[in-house]
This record gives sequence, C-alpha cells and structure tokens, in this order.
Amino acid sequence: MNISTRRMFAVVAAVATLAVFAAPVSAQGKYLTIGTAGSSGSWYAFGGALAKVLGDNVPDLQPRVEATKGGFANVDLLAKGEVDVALVPPFAADDAVKAKGEYAGKANYPLKAGGWFGCCENILTVMVPKDSPIQTVMDFKGRQVNMGNPGSTNRFITYKVIDAIGLDPDSFTRLDIFIGPAVNRLKNRQIDAIWWNATTPHPALVDASVSLDLRVVPIEGEVADKIVNTYDWMSRTVLKAGTYSGMDKDVNTVVSGVTVVMGQNISVDLGYQLTKAVFENLEALRQIHPAFKPISLDTALNGVNIALHPGVAKYYEEKGVKGLAEHQKKYGKL
Repeated sequence: MNISTRRMFAVVAAVATLAVFAAPVSAQGKYLTIGTAGSSGSWYAFGGALAKVLGDNVPDLQPRVEATKGGFANVDLLAKGEVDVALVPPFAADDAVKAKGEYAGKANYPLKAGGWFGCCENILTVMVPKDSPIQTVMDFKGRQVNMGNPGSTNRFITYKVIDAIGLDPDSFTRLDIFIGPAVNRLKNRQIDAIWWNATTPHPALVDASVSLDLRVVPIEGEVADKIVNTYDWMSRTVLKAGTYSGMDKDVNTVVSGVTVVMGQNISVDLGYQLTKAVFENLEALRQIHPAFKPISLDTALNGVNIALHPGVAKYYEEKGVKGLAEHQKKYGKL
C-alpha cells in the first residue's frame, strides 16, 4: 500500500470515529443516523465521509455513523426508524417500498423512504493466492470459498450469481465469514478464495493484497453474459490495474450499484439541505474516499429505482438534473 493510500484510509477511520462520537453542537441540534455496514468495510468509511461533510455544512446537524450488517439489515433499520439514512442495494429498496418479495406481509412495510442518490458500486471481486489453480469461478469445485455472512447483501448477490451461471453450490464448501476474519484465513492459507462484492478499493482486500501475493479472478465471457442477461441490476465493469497490490493489468468482472435512501421522517427542508450539502461539496467527499469520485448531478439518479424524497426532488428540480422527469414518471412522487 502506498503512502497516499494509507493516509486516505487513516483519514476515513478518523472521520468515521468523529462522526459517531462527536459532542452535540447545540441543544436544538438535529441527529442523523447513517446506516452503513461492518466497521472494517468501505460502506462504513463512505458513511464516515458523508457524515463529515453533512456535519460541516448543515447547521446544527449531528450525524452519526451506524455500523450494521449491511444493505438488507439497513432496510429493516429504516423501516423501524432506527436509522435515518442508509446505503441499500436497489433491488432491496424496490421490494421494500412495494412490500413485495421477502417484505410482503411484514410489519413496518411498505417501507416509508425516498431515494437520495446513487453512490458507490459493489464490484464482484474474487481473490485467490497467486499460485492458486482457480482460474474462473467455475473452478471452485472441492474448494473452500468465503461467501460472506448470512443476511448480508454480499451473500444475496453471491447466490444470485451462482444461480445465474449454473454453478452447483454443493460442489464446494461455502463459508459464512465476515470479510476481516476471511482475509486472515486467506493469509494463512486456510481457505482457497474470497468472493466479495466490494466498494473499491475495499480496506480489507487492500490489507489482503499487501500481505500476500494474490490474484483477482476475472468474471468475463459466457459467465459474465449469463449474469448480466439474468439481472438488470448487474452490468460489466473493469477492475483497473493497480487497484490492489500485485494487480499489473485490468481485470474484467461485474458490478451492482448501491443507492442512498432517506427515511420519510426527514423533513422536506432537511432533505433539501442534505442534498445541497452533498452536491456542493463533492470535492471534499472525493478527497476522503475514492468511492465518491463518480458522483455528480449527472449520475445522481443512477441506481435510484424508487420515488425521490421530496426534499431531494426539490433540489434536483432547481438544478435541472437530467432524467428527473423520466424518473418521476416511472417511479412517481412522494
């Protein structure tokens, strides 16, 4: 890991800590809890960066980052009112606001939340030791592969991919390990591969790549075709050379989006202020975490497949966000 990368992660960690433990700025301050994922992951770092910018630019706001079990857990936390803003996979947001799929008939659903902006991407990253015989995900037979903790977004996407490509899940040992411990096991050659849908660069995978000679397994050709043709929320992408230590060339893979969702308990005025703070301080966000680099008003609606929060819609209307009318026609208004 180079010095600038170390500094970036150090800044992110400090920001997240400050966001959680910051003292109240006034008795009238507005609390805002941001649901992310495990504290060792990029979603948590992303939430820390977001909290820092919001706290600096919205008067009397007291943002706090909540470490959670990830996207699906965040949906339930939003539904229960335990977080105000959260990172959520688009397919889960769509089901939740319509109370369909696994949310059908459940208490607190349909989810009362509105879309905010498309943020980071979860890039399917399969890491193996450099000398591993695994060349594609179809070579997992007889291997021990970490699939992520049960109930996580990673786990859900992984099984969807397995189903799409026709890989027999019983042909290899599937491990239910969080990313940090999984990296330790890979370092010690106790498992054969890590399969992770990661906001990139992912801190735990950076750690793995600098501690062990690793290789990223490509997802391409017929395998990639089956995935993107099965799920409209997945697409092809390229993991750039140098993303992780030892990567000397680009690697083809697939990606799914992540959207930030805002509970309807947030007022129209506050929703507007939060949105203004994000899009008028993008450079500050980009300096804290590279996952913010693609975000702009031009990409604000990417992956947002539910109706916008009214405060968000107000700001986007003022700025003439491209595609807003089409989005509102398709998903409606709150």
